Amino acid sequence: MSKKKSFNTNAFKRIKNWVDKVHMGDTIADQVKYVFDKNGYELEAVERKPEVRMVVDNLSGEEKRFLNPGDHSGGEKETIPGTDTGNGKAVQVKFHGDTLEDQIANAQAVFDQFNLGENGLSDEFIAALENGELSDKVKEAYGPSRFGEQSAALKEELSWVDVEGNATELVKTQGQAAAFGPRQNKERVFLCQYPIYVQGTTSIAELVESSGMYVAVNQHWQTGEDETKPIVPSVGVHYYGKNADQIPVVTLSTDGIVKDITLANGRTLTPFPEGAEKRMAKKRQKLHARKAKEMAK
Repeated sequence: MSKKKSFNTNAFKRIKNWVDKVHMGDTIADQVKYVFDKNGYELEAVERKPEVRMVVDNLSGEEKRFLNPGDHSGGEKETIPGTDTGNGKAVQVKFHGDTLEDQIANAQAVFDQFNLGENGLSDEFIAALENGELSDKVKEAYGPSRFGEQSAALKEELSWVDVEGNATELVKTQGQAAAFGPRQNKERVFLCQYPIYVQGTTSIAELVESSGMYVAVNQHWQTGEDETKPIVPSVGVHYYGKNADQIPVVTLSTDGIVKDITLANGRTLTPFPEGAEKRMAKKRQKLHARKAKEMAK
């Protein structure tokens, strides 16, 4: 009797550490822009979940320095001038909170505790930022910013409807030296879909169940150049709420080539015009090589 070979489970153990292909968001976005342009369209921004923002003016007439709790400046302190030299003399504050209600509650608590509406950027508030007293409430504090401009960017009233249809009503609180409220966010985004089928021995091919991947396109705050960010759909639906249905769906080949784009109104933009796919492939290869080189540094 012949011995049966034991089932090799090592192959499956290796799979979780094995990456078949990485597609660069920048190269996909470049193709998407090309298709939109050639069809006379553009990738329009959609509303995403707002954030609660506070703006606090420096009324002291003295320069204030402190470390941003988010520490995005590599240990360098934020410097807020006492007089406006063109960039403003206010601080912008972001808050912790899984929900918008949590963020509003944290903003209200900080606003009241330090009487920011009247006192503005006080030494007491800065000390609390630096000694960790506000670490559970304040996510970031940075500047300088223009108080009038940034407080005006806060919506007086805003209703956010999540993907389940639940509405959150947000209102602005305005003081002489500080204001907080909802700041509306918009960004360009598309949903990538990779239709992959698995063929059985005798059964028909079945489509692999996948929600794809959102790719957000935003401008870098310093350079103004477009940057992409992948967002898994389980997270993205909370970012975009009811507006998820307005996001265009991009169908790609397994090689990352855009085959078509379906808009929210049901219209499908045609694939690349004849000859353009070959030119785009070369451009995509150059972008991919450059990005891969940057990531290897």
